[in-house]
Amino acid sequence: MMNRGVSIHYGDVAPEAKENFVPLASEKEFDNLNQLQQYNLNFKNIANPCELYSVVLDGWAVAFPSAPETENIGLYSKQISKKDGTFETPIELVLESDEQYSSQGFTLTFDTYNEIYAPRGNIKWIRKTDEEITELWNEDFFPDSAFYFCRKQVDNYNKVVMTFYSINMPYNRLNLRSIDYGYGTVFYGKELRNVKLTQEIDPISSQISINTADFTLDSKTDIIYSFQSKQPLSINFNGKLKATTFVKKSTRKASFLWQIQAEDYIGLLDSIPYYGGIYSGEKAIDVLADIFAYAKVPFKVDDVFNDATIYGYIPYTTCRDAIMQVAFAIRAVVDTSNSDVVKIFALDNEIKQVVPLSRIMQGQNFADEDTVTGVEVAMHTYTPISESTELYKASESGTGQNIFIKFSEPIHSLKITNGSFAIDENGKELKHTNYAVINAESDCVLSGKKYEHTTQTKRKNNPLVLASTLEKIVSVETATLVSANNINDVLESCYKWLSRTNSVNLKIVEGKHVKYGKPFKYGQKKYGTFKYGQREPNIVTYDQPVELAERINAETQYLGIADGIIIKQSFGLNGNNLVKEVVLK
Repeated sequence: MMNRGVSIHYGDVAPEAKENFVPLASEKEFDNLNQLQQYNLNFKNIANPCELYSVVLDGWAVAFPSAPETENIGLYSKQISKKDGTFETPIELVLESDEQYSSQGFTLTFDTYNEIYAPRGNIKWIRKTDEEITELWNEDFFPDSAFYFCRKQVDNYNKVVMTFYSINMPYNRLNLRSIDYGYGTVFYGKELRNVKLTQEIDPISSQISINTADFTLDSKTDIIYSFQSKQPLSINFNGKLKATTFVKKSTRKASFLWQIQAEDYIGLLDSIPYYGGIYSGEKAIDVLADIFAYAKVPFKVDDVFNDATIYGYIPYTTCRDAIMQVAFAIRAVVDTSNSDVVKIFALDNEIKQVVPLSRIMQGQNFADEDTVTGVEVAMHTYTPISESTELYKASESGTGQNIFIKFSEPIHSLKITNGSFAIDENGKELKHTNYAVINAESDCVLSGKKYEHTTQTKRKNNPLVLASTLEKIVSVETATLVSANNINDVLESCYKWLSRTNSVNLKIVEGKHVKYGKPFKYGQKKYGTFKYGQREPNIVTYDQPVELAERINAETQYLGIADGIIIKQSFGLNGNNLVKEVVLK
C-alpha cells in the first residue's frame, strides 16, 4: 500500500436524511426498500441467469438467493429493459420525510459489479407543508457509471421523486443499491494542515470522554463544502482508520479554507435523550442495544459481557450518560479510537510491549497525588410503594395536546383522569418510568406511585497507609445501577483504579526506519543482470504502535520502567512519523 500519510474521508451529506426519508417505488420485485435507508451495506455480486449479460464468469458472482428479500439488494425492478435498454413504463421512486433537509445532490449506487446503471433519469425536489406543495427543482441527469453523483444544491425539501427511463444493458432489471443524500470525497496531502486527534478512556467508565479531531482544510477544488453539523469524517493514516468523527463546528477562513472541529460517536450520543427506566435482572447487552438503536449509532460489545445483568435505575438522561451507567455497572470500557463503531470491552491486563528510551522524547512528566486512604461506593435499592401522588394538574399547569412531563424520580402505575396518554407510531401509550406525554382536558390529573430509594455505602480501605497520612476518601455515589448484586465487584474495580496516585506523561515516537541495501558485489548475484552500483533491496520497518487502553512498559530517563495503562493520547497526523503524547496511569 502506498504511504499517503493522513487522509480524511468526508461525507457531505444531509445528516439523518438517509434514516428519515421513507422510500416507495412504483414497482419492485422484492420488499426490501428499507435497505436504501441503511449505511455501508455489503452487497454481493448476485448473478441472475434470466438477465442477459448479467453473469460475468470470473468466479466472483454468487447464485441468486432463494430468499432474496433477506439479502442486500435495494430497489430491484420487476420490469426487464427492452432491446434498446428502455423500460416500457418509467420506474419511479418516491422518498418522503416529515422533516426538511438540504443537500448538494444525491449519490446513486447501481450495480457496480457489472457496471449496469441508468444512463438517463430525472429528479424532482419538493417541499410539502400543510398549506401547499412546492416543486423546488426539476432536473434531468445522465449517469455515466454505476456510482454517480447527481450534483444539485437544493435546500429545505422533504419529498423527492426519482424517475428512471432506461439502463445501459438490454434485457436486464434496474438495480439501485444505495442512495446517499450528498456525496463523498477524500482530502489528503497538502490540503490538510494541523490534523490533531485527542482520544481518552476511563478504565472504570465513571465518565466517558468525547474524542476530538481538529484540522484545517485548504481545498484544491472549486467545490464549496457545507460542513454541516454531524456530517461524517473518517480520519486515516497510511491507509489505517484512526478515528470516525462528525463535524461539530466549521469556520470558513477564506474562499477555500476551512477550520474544522469534530467529535466522535460519544459526542453524538451526548445530544440524544434516553428515557431510562427501572431494571431488575435485564441483560446489559440488551439495554445497550436499545440505547444504541435509539440513537442509531453502531456498536460492538465483547462476548465476555453476554451474561452480565443490571439492577437499579437509569434516569431520563442522555444516551452518553445511560451508556456510562451500564458500562460502570458491568466494569466495561467504552472507546471509539481506530474504529467505525463504539467499542465496549474489558481491559486486557497483558503488557503489550516495552517501549525503549530511544522512542521516548525528552520532557517526561511525572505526577504523584496524595495517597488515597479508602474508596467508597454507594449501592442503590428501589422499592415500589403503594401511595399515589399527583404529578400533573391541569388546574395549575393548563390543558393541551402532547404535553411532555418529565419526572424527577422513577414512577410506576401511572393513571390519568379527564385526559389521555398520547399514542406513539406503534400504537402504544406514551407513559414510562421517567416521563409521560398526555392530552390534558379541564380538571385533568395525572397520578402515579413512587419508589422508595435507599442507599448503602461500602468502603475498602488502603492497607498501606502511614500513621502520618491525612485521610483521603474517594466516593462514587451517583452510579444508580450499582446494587447488592454487583457492589463487591464494582468496589474492587474502583479501588484498583482510584487508589492509583502516580501518572506519567510521555511523548512516544512511532517512526519509519529504512535499512538501505548494500551494493551488489561481482559474482554475488547468480541470475539476471545488474548495473554498476545496483544495491540490495532496502528493508523498511515501523515501530509497533501504542494504542489507547493498552497496558505498556515504558523506559524513562531517571525513574526506571513505567508500567501503566494508556488513558489518553494526543497526536498530530502531518508528517511521516507519529509522536503520541500519552498519559500512563
